[in-house]
Amino acid sequence: KCQSSPKAAKSLSYLSINSRLTTSYLSAILALENAFTEKVGWCKEFGIDLKDEDWPYGICEGLTFDRAELFGKNGDNLVNAFGISAIGMPSYRGDFKNTVEKSLDLINLITNRQAPGSVPKKQRKGARNSKFNATLSINEYTKMIINNVLNHNKTFKIDGPNTKFRMTEAMIKDEVKPHPIDVWNWSLRNSAGQLRQRSRSFIRQALLPKESATITRRGVKFKNLFYDCKWAEENYNDLLVQAGRRAIKVEAKYDPRLCDEIYLVLDNGRRIEPCSLQSTEEDPYKGKSWYSVEDYRNKLKAKKDDDQTEKWQADAETSARNQKIVNEADKKTKEANRGKSDYSRLQDNKANRIQEREGISRKESWNLLGSNLNQEGQVLPPVDVKQEGPELHNSNPGTIRFNSKIRESRMKGNGKNGTGK
Repeated sequence: KCQSSPKAAKSLSYLSINSRLTTSYLSAILALENAFTEKVGWCKEFGIDLKDEDWPYGICEGLTFDRAELFGKNGDNLVNAFGISAIGMPSYRGDFKNTVEKSLDLINLITNRQAPGSVPKKQRKGARNSKFNATLSINEYTKMIINNVLNHNKTFKIDGPNTKFRMTEAMIKDEVKPHPIDVWNWSLRNSAGQLRQRSRSFIRQALLPKESATITRRGVKFKNLFYDCKWAEENYNDLLVQAGRRAIKVEAKYDPRLCDEIYLVLDNGRRIEPCSLQSTEEDPYKGKSWYSVEDYRNKLKAKKDDDQTEKWQADAETSARNQKIVNEADKKTKEANRGKSDYSRLQDNKANRIQEREGISRKESWNLLGSNLNQEGQVLPPVDVKQEGPELHNSNPGTIRFNSKIRESRMKGNGKNGTGK
């Protein structure tokens, strides 16, 4: 939950159950987008009808924040986009922005007191778990907060004895009620400060975070993902010449809640070009937030580290087995060469090699007649060499005699030809 509260009127900004939004730039831009835009349509989504004067909106003149979401380049983006001043408060000094801090506390106290399932600060030992009493959805809880904010702005007396605000003479003359919304609207009509109005699309474009992207032949590379962009594809050659054949760097804005789209910032922020994610139906990144993409990559990295650990373990075990083989062979070699000189060992080397080679050849040779398996791997009956041997080697004697006669006649003919010459 994020709360933005001026001195005279309380304004709800953003409510979420997403734990990632508690302390992030995304929570800040969602709160600012809600504060800078109209509330009539937003409240209508929750079934609440109101008018613009019931809940004023607009771009403020300055922001006060602590050293968190808006500190650094994010705060610079807001200053440059909206032309507002930004003041950063020191860490652990909530008293420097006490109005906002106390407004958060008041909303929690009033709303949680009415909401079933709220967790009390001091819970009785053995009491029923508050989770079992929860009945409200996030939309229903938001609706309750909107009702409390509207009621506060219309009924809370800001000139009470415990407040520092005092009605001015002009307010009393105009019979302004000492309620936040009445004082706020009177101040807008009679004071110099005015809230500026801009379109929702401009506000969202200005609030989105931006980082560097690279235009390549494959597409726009952003955070190790590739995107298709029609403008980048059509102007790639010109951009490559302008960049001097180096990497083409551009700024890109993105929504942290979805990685399917990014927007190239061109002409000093006056124009944007959309880019769509290059993906397939089985792409693990499609339709995911950048937080999910980061989690997925961390899981892949952890799995890769686990696989590397298993590989190292397998390599160590294999090396140990191989070393055992080497040690046993070394032991056998020492026993076989005991009492022999180096010269005698070299003399017997050639004979030992021939003997080993012949032994391996006899052991690995294929004996087809002695094999008990056919081509299909079935067991064959034993072969009787005495009975089947002659038939195998001389199955057709007539053919052999016929071939012998042909060979003899050819030899005689060759002899005659040679004698004639």
